[in-house]
Amino acid sequence: MRFIVTRTSIEYGKPCDEVVPGKEELWRPRDLSEEEFNKENSWSLKKMHRREVERNRFNKDGKIEWNTGYEDCWVLDIDNLEQLLKFIKKYGRVIIYEKYHDDDDNGIEIYDGYRE
Repeated sequence: MRFIVTRTSIEYGKPCDEVVPGKEELWRPRDLSEEEFNKENSWSLKKMHRREVERNRFNKDGKIEWNTGYEDCWVLDIDNLEQLLKFIKKYGRVIIYEKYHDDDDNGIEIYDGYRE
């Protein structure tokens, strides 16, 4: 399973030794349902280039999202629970996110400082 890894005490830079550089696909929500989008934009969808249409998707709430590009990030592949526990033992407290920044990847934050 792929995780995007961050560290509370480091805003930029490599959060730990195990990570490798990666790209996070950025999706931003729009305040339109699929029905509203199709109704209001059906005429323009026919005129749009296919690549532009493919940059849109509908999230679990039925709202449209569009791909705004990619952002550099640090990623870690963890294949089983033993690897995850070993990682937690090495770095201490971690926060595990189901989805990181509306992305399809999960996230791990090494919580070694105060951020609130």
